[in-house]
Amino acid sequence: MSPLVSSSRKQSTACPADAFHDLLRSAVGPESHLEFLTAVIEAIPTPILVKDARHRYCAVNAAFIEFFAHSAAEVLGKGDDAFFSAEDAEFYRETDLRAMQQAEVVEYERPYLFGGQTHWMLVRKSALRLADGQQYIVLVLIDVTKRRAAEERLRESEARFRSLNELSVDWYWEQDEHFRFTFLSSNVDLASGQSAAGALGHTRWEAPGIDWAAADWEAHKATYRDHKPFRNFVYKRIGADGTPRWLDISGEPIIDETGHFRGYRGVGRDVTREQQAAEEIRHIKDLYAALSHTNRAIIHIRDRQALLEEVCRIAVDHGHFCLVWIGLLDEQTKWLKRVVVSGPASAGYPEIRVSIDPALPEGRGYSAAAVREGRPYVLNDYFADERTAPWWDVARAYGIRSLATLPLKQEGRCVGVLNVHGSEAGFFTDALVALLTEMAEDVSFALTYLARESERECAVRALKESEERFRQLASNIPEVFWIADPNHQRLVYVSPAYERVWGRKTGALLEQPSQWLDSVHHEDRTRVAEVLLRSTGETSDHEYRIQRPDGSIRWIHDRAFPVFDERGKLMLMTGIAEDITRRKEAEDRLLQLAHYDHLTGLPNRVLLHERLKQALARAARHNDHVATVFLDLDHFKTVNDTLGHATGDHLLQQVAKRITRTLRDNDTIARLGGDEFAVILSDISHLQGAEIAVEKIVSALQNPFAVDGHELYVSASAGISMFPTDGSDADSLLKNADTAMYRAKELGRTTYQFFSQEMNQRARDRLSLEGQLRRAIEREEFALHYQPKVEVHSGRITGCEALLRWHNPDVGMVSPARFIPLLEENGGIVKVGEWVLHEICRQLKQWSQAGLASCIALNLSARQFYQRDLDVVMLRIVSDTGIDPGLIELEITESMLMQNPEQAARILRNVKDAGMRLSVDDFGTGYSSLSYLKRFPLDALKIDRSFIEDITANADSRAIVQAILALARSLGLRSVAEGVENEDQLSLLAKQGCDEYQGYYFAKPMPAVELSRLLLPGVGVAA
Repeated sequence: MSPLVSSSRKQSTACPADAFHDLLRSAVGPESHLEFLTAVIEAIPTPILVKDARHRYCAVNAAFIEFFAHSAAEVLGKGDDAFFSAEDAEFYRETDLRAMQQAEVVEYERPYLFGGQTHWMLVRKSALRLADGQQYIVLVLIDVTKRRAAEERLRESEARFRSLNELSVDWYWEQDEHFRFTFLSSNVDLASGQSAAGALGHTRWEAPGIDWAAADWEAHKATYRDHKPFRNFVYKRIGADGTPRWLDISGEPIIDETGHFRGYRGVGRDVTREQQAAEEIRHIKDLYAALSHTNRAIIHIRDRQALLEEVCRIAVDHGHFCLVWIGLLDEQTKWLKRVVVSGPASAGYPEIRVSIDPALPEGRGYSAAAVREGRPYVLNDYFADERTAPWWDVARAYGIRSLATLPLKQEGRCVGVLNVHGSEAGFFTDALVALLTEMAEDVSFALTYLARESERECAVRALKESEERFRQLASNIPEVFWIADPNHQRLVYVSPAYERVWGRKTGALLEQPSQWLDSVHHEDRTRVAEVLLRSTGETSDHEYRIQRPDGSIRWIHDRAFPVFDERGKLMLMTGIAEDITRRKEAEDRLLQLAHYDHLTGLPNRVLLHERLKQALARAARHNDHVATVFLDLDHFKTVNDTLGHATGDHLLQQVAKRITRTLRDNDTIARLGGDEFAVILSDISHLQGAEIAVEKIVSALQNPFAVDGHELYVSASAGISMFPTDGSDADSLLKNADTAMYRAKELGRTTYQFFSQEMNQRARDRLSLEGQLRRAIEREEFALHYQPKVEVHSGRITGCEALLRWHNPDVGMVSPARFIPLLEENGGIVKVGEWVLHEICRQLKQWSQAGLASCIALNLSARQFYQRDLDVVMLRIVSDTGIDPGLIELEITESMLMQNPEQAARILRNVKDAGMRLSVDDFGTGYSSLSYLKRFPLDALKIDRSFIEDITANADSRAIVQAILALARSLGLRSVAEGVENEDQLSLLAKQGCDEYQGYYFAKPMPAVELSRLLLPGVGVAA
């Protein structure tokens, strides 16, 4: 655009016609500008036509006359219908009107036939309005015939280009100077797998899925930067579906007419098949090389693990697999254990779990199927089969797209798999699988060979180890091991133990085998010779004695075994000779221990039973009597408790000797255990004979025993049963004698009793009572009665003692004298004692809530007191019930304190620290040791009722009571008298300074309800 036109456009108020007129006037002058304008129009080579408002031709220029081939006279004053068809004339009139009405330039191209030729004309129509109001239409016609011809040729060329592209396997592409795609032919999508729309505006190396390692992209980019042509640049691209494609492109730089670089144009083609074919050929060649290397490895490597590692390495190096692993089957778990893994994807590759159990998800894959069915499986698209679904995440993470799994066999049995993975779908061809199968078969052969070699080596090693173990065993075992050749009557081998056992040299024995028999004790020699003669070819087992050169005797246990060859022919005789001298001696000792008491040397229960049966058999034959006597020492436990078990054992030994001296030679005394003895009096003609013998025993025991510096007195209670009146067998007689002995104890001890049926019934009643006693707590048959304790001077109730009562539904109230000893014997007193404490705490809580105050004392039995955790149990019960421990008083006997002073001190100190009170019950009947009174944290002494009952008539009892009361006062302890029955006893106790008493004089033991009334203020006071 010229500067003149540009400046005129900036003058918004100027009229273009005025400017043109000004130009005419300046150029030719005002008087001749019309002639000048006319000349200019005539000179324009483009046809110009002017129509009036009625569409008549009113002016034309020379170019129009020449083009239209009519003279001015022929066209002026006429319209379009004079020269064109009605349809064309109508079109021209419509465009004329549009130009006049819309005051715009109307353009169109139309063909015109003039002079036998068709001309394509570009027609431009515009309206012309004069000052006088007249309107005209000015048509300018431009010949565009040549341009239209050129455009047609271009369209034909493009059509041919498109057809060529669509028919070709190649595609055409163009790039700009920044190497970005500006054009891609339509077949690029199908031919390359790349979207043309997605590629436009991007460089080739920005396309997704390029395998950068498959081509030299840096060199290719350098070619681009240098604007050089390139031919057959081949690169690899992985499609979205994982399918690889190989693309071959060639390109030429685009240089414009000025020499400037404008981009690239070129062609491309898909060469995947050619590349895959070439790659398969390379794979096959490489796998042939891998087979060769594998076979060499099989020949040279003898270690299974090392061989499998080398096979995997060879497969990766030569087979170009992304992952190779070998899994061997665990026969117990049925899982494949990965033993080797190799390949680019193996770095950090997790341990995948594969089972051969089809019931498990991990057992439904191809590796498991390969093991189960013994045949290879190939999967060229890893993600197209649901059977591999458990491992998809791992496969995606490590670029795995295909799989071949091949079974590994050993002795024809599947023992594992060789798994090879490709990074591309479709990786495994038939030829490749065939070579892999051959490789797996070679590895299977190697596994079988190695297994056999291992078994052979193990057998050889085991044989050597066995021979070495045999030599070591034969040299070190204490038994004598020997081998003889019966076919040649010679001794082949004797172990070194022969010299230690026989005391003779092995060399001399091998030279002269007869020394073996010569060393046998003369009393056994004949028997041993017969065994040796009889046992050739047979197993023998016998014992005999030998005499060593030093004259000592040894017992030998000799066992011989024949050895046959595969045809059953006797080859050797082997044997083991064991020195059993100590065993023989031990058997003698065991026999002694089995029948005799180890402490006293007397027969034990076993031997007693045997001798009693023998005595009964003799008595039955001769119509005699046999007396069975059960003896139990009275209060023997006190000796053990006070002086210790060692002293008790020494006393038992002296008792056994003293009883033995009173018996006849044909009588038997046995110790049954503890302080129990039994005596069999044989050949008794009458009852008086048994009575005389027992009286001698009881009398002999009355004299004192001197034991460990102590003078001890022992008495015994005895029970007697007679054969045949009291029983016909040993068990019955022993049981009945035991029953009679218990009756003797009940009658005051230090006596004897003959058995009677009445005793037997009493024993059965006792057994029944004991069974019922065990269920008394569950049946809630126990109850507590309370006997008040009263202050002597004020008569005020100071507390009470809890006493256990048992109401048996079958027999009614049972005396405590009957059931308390039973509880002590069977241990039930512990459980009952806890129940008693719970019940006392419950009663105390009830009284406390009723506003009644009282302390309750309870007796602890020896069984309870010997519990190591007695204090813990008691304190827990008191704590759980929330009772003030100061309301509970524990009564313990003197003997219980002296049984285990250390334990007693600990328990008493713990309960005392918790607030409980402590008193000594039955004081004066035991040890009356002043030392324990100082040692233990006591609160009171309770004087035994045996001293109270005759205190008014017996001066000794009065003196003892007075001494006890004085002792209590001096130690700051309360004194309590038990068993006060009358006013005279109470009056005497008051004069001697007794603090408290309890007994029938004030009240008998009573239920808690009755005692509660006495605890009311002003009620429970002695008169």
